[in-house]
Amino acid sequence: MDEKVPNSYSFSQEDQANAARVCQNLKQCRLSRENPTYIHLTVELNGHRAAVQIVISPRPHPQFRRQRIFSPLYRYSLCCQSRSSSIEDASRRISQTVQNIIGAYFQLGEWDFSDQDCYSRDLESPDCPSEASCTLIADAALRRYTTPIQGTGMEVGSTRSKGRKRRKTVEPGSENSESSSSNAFEYPNQNGISDLELVLKVTRNIQKGLKAVRSQKIKDNLLPSDSRKRSYMYYAVKLQEAAEKFRQDFQAKKAEFWYTSFLSGSAYLASGSLPARPVELSDDVNLRTTEQSISSLSRWRCVARLANAIVTGLYCTWKEKAFLVIHALAERNCYLTVISNFGFERLHRIATGVVGRMQDLVPEIDTDQPLFDPAFCLSQLMQVDYLAMHKALELPSLDQSPIARVQLGALIATLETNPTHASEPDRDVIGQSSMSSEEVVNATGQSEDSRSGAPFECSGPLAGRNDNDMLENSVHHCIPPLLAEVLPSQSKPTISIGLDAPEKIPELLY
Repeated sequence: MDEKVPNSYSFSQEDQANAARVCQNLKQCRLSRENPTYIHLTVELNGHRAAVQIVISPRPHPQFRRQRIFSPLYRYSLCCQSRSSSIEDASRRISQTVQNIIGAYFQLGEWDFSDQDCYSRDLESPDCPSEASCTLIADAALRRYTTPIQGTGMEVGSTRSKGRKRRKTVEPGSENSESSSSNAFEYPNQNGISDLELVLKVTRNIQKGLKAVRSQKIKDNLLPSDSRKRSYMYYAVKLQEAAEKFRQDFQAKKAEFWYTSFLSGSAYLASGSLPARPVELSDDVNLRTTEQSISSLSRWRCVARLANAIVTGLYCTWKEKAFLVIHALAERNCYLTVISNFGFERLHRIATGVVGRMQDLVPEIDTDQPLFDPAFCLSQLMQVDYLAMHKALELPSLDQSPIARVQLGALIATLETNPTHASEPDRDVIGQSSMSSEEVVNATGQSEDSRSGAPFECSGPLAGRNDNDMLENSVHHCIPPLLAEVLPSQSKPTISIGLDAPEKIPELLY
């Protein structure tokens, strides 16, 4: 058909009668003139799944104020990264499905849903061990889309619902991650909570938590490492299972539950950025996940992303004390359930608001206490390079700071100085087992002579402390104890504290 020639149609009396019957049959799919209409569906993609949410928003006609113009946008979330087709093929299949649904049930005219301005893609989950897991993850994503709408008291159906609109989510690192408002979903309040109220709520929780941190010493434990490399999802799920067991004795294990849950969400967050790791172990391939576990991991991933963004923003003025934010949230047992389905852009906006209110309020807390660094914990547990883990967790870049150099290099120096207490697999605990002595010197900022007892020349809180103190501080971090099933029982490594004081990991960790 020639696009330049206007289309012309004639309808008979029979056609008009049929149209009336069609409208009657499709009455359930009429659009709201006052509120957004939400449509949810799952698209099958060669054994994989995509959860899709379409939002059709009404707005007044610029000339005829009583008339409405409807603008449809949609977002989708893929089940995992191990797809048989490319992102482009998946997007094409999804846009065609959306086109068919809107064309058949809502008659919005010639709206091209393949236009990239019409949709956004949420960050997908890491690789799924099975097709059943893909289905569970897609179902959980669909539930995350519908839950905020149900929370508003509006009716939710397969094709019509009222609730909040969503801002277009943008992947971190993309060119439009900072500003893409022209094609974005807007954020009305959820359950009466605005972004400003969330900023104030998070700020208050951190401030109250910091007061509690001041009043007590931070407990520290050692985290064992596995000699076998496993899939990232394995660690996320096992940490989540460990957290659920702590929940059973919540009053006594409240802190352990929070920290371990935070680590599970952090592992889930990191898995989306770290290089793919082959799965060879049977217990990884047959890893069992449920809709509840995926939902919990997704919720804690949002908590980790928000907390890490606040840490990163405060690091410029707070330096290493910025990590006290995580301690403060743990002290307040802060779940931040309301953010469980927020996109990257909105989390970043809330974090920016919190940082703006707290950047000049540097806490007067003794920094000699061990700080909880999720990147350090997970780099040991998952056998990933420490700095790579920092980047994957969206934490501040520490590669130029004295603490980072000591933290990374001193552990290697310790393990190499005590070869009888660290087996070869354990030396690869942070992905640097092949590091030479010269590289160790460069990483730690110390010469061989300086490690014999001379002070480490640096500014900041480490100035004037000898290297044995710093080595102990670098290895002896605040890490919540984990249950036995997080790691195989036969793997009980020895980690040295300092240069010549080997200490076995307490048996209670197993």
